[in-house]
Parts: sequence; structure tokens; C-alpha cells
Amino acid sequence: MSPVLSLLLVSAYNLRFYCPFCETRLGINPTYSRWTLLVIVLLTALVALVTHSADSGGTWLLAMLLTALALRTGFLTALPPPLVCPRKGRGISFGDCYIRTAWAMVSVGFALEGWAIVVLGTKQELHEHLLALSYPIALLSRNFLITSRRSLIDVLGVLLANSYFGAFAIWLCVNAVHAVLRRNRVAQLGITGSNVDPED
Repeated sequence: MSPVLSLLLVSAYNLRFYCPFCETRLGINPTYSRWTLLVIVLLTALVALVTHSADSGGTWLLAMLLTALALRTGFLTALPPPLVCPRKGRGISFGDCYIRTAWAMVSVGFALEGWAIVVLGTKQELHEHLLALSYPIALLSRNFLITSRRSLIDVLGVLLANSYFGAFAIWLCVNAVHAVLRRNRVAQLGITGSNVDPED
């Protein structure tokens, strides 16, 4: 397996990386990402409709996330995407936001804060903390509520699903602010670079 293919597989969520030979920043072509994303969403939705039941919980959510990841990896392997050099100042990718949000929710929100409440808090505080981690996905079904009776796989499924909502909000805010700052910078450069007649 070539280094480039390895990086493509690692970039299953359209992360940006660097060429191992010339260290040029690379990214997957946006057009490729759009149409493959559409196909992956449709296929995953089809699998979800077929496999969903009244008892579907966090394990089912995790299975759907792994299905989407497997489809993404399959596309990258079977149909290698064209690589492009991302424009500077284009903001952050959704993949970056999602991985960081998921890591924060699992490691900090669940593991560290959860164990701290187990050691120092009460059962009621632990119950409220787990309920807070269950939303917003728990609004769709009570099977997605995190309780002390849920298995670790169920909990991971709910946390990773909720990470999508948090990551999307962060991605939207950061890129919106970045777009405004970039627009202001272009306007300032246009004003600064304008030719002014000294006689005026």
C-alpha cells in the first residue's frame, strides 16, 4: 500500500494532510467529496431503514456510523479521488471538527467528568450528567438515553452520534466567522491598495 493511499484511508472524513514527499498541503477534491457524501448518506439511510427496530439503541447508532465509515473507505479505495491543494484561509474541515468534538465528548465529557461524579458526586448528579450527554439524539427515541444500565457500546454510539450535532455547530460558526474576516480583509486590502492622486 503506497503512502498516498494510506493517507487517503486515514482521511476518511475528508481531513487535510500533507504529501509525504514534498510536504505540500493536500485535500480531496470538493466535487468528489460532495457526490460520494450524497451516495453514502443515501446508502446508510437505506441500511438504517432496513435494520431499524423498536429496540434500536446506541449499538444500532454505532453500527450506522461504522457503515458510513466503511462506505467512505470503500469509495476511497475503489475510486481514488483526485487530490488538490486547498486554498489558504479556507477554514476548517468538518472532519477536523467531528474528530475533535467526538474525542472531547468521550474522553472529557464521559470519562473524566463521569468518573469524577462517580467518586465525588451523588447518584442523582450522575444520572443528570448522563441524561445531558444523551441529547439531542435522545429527542428521537428514549432508547438513546444513556443510563447506568447501558453497555459501553451503547454509550459510545450515542456519544458519537451526538458529536455530529456539536461538530456541525462548531464548523458552521468557525467558517462563518472566518468568511466574514476574510471578506473584511479583502475590503481593507482593496482600500489600502487604491491609487490616490497626491494632488488631491
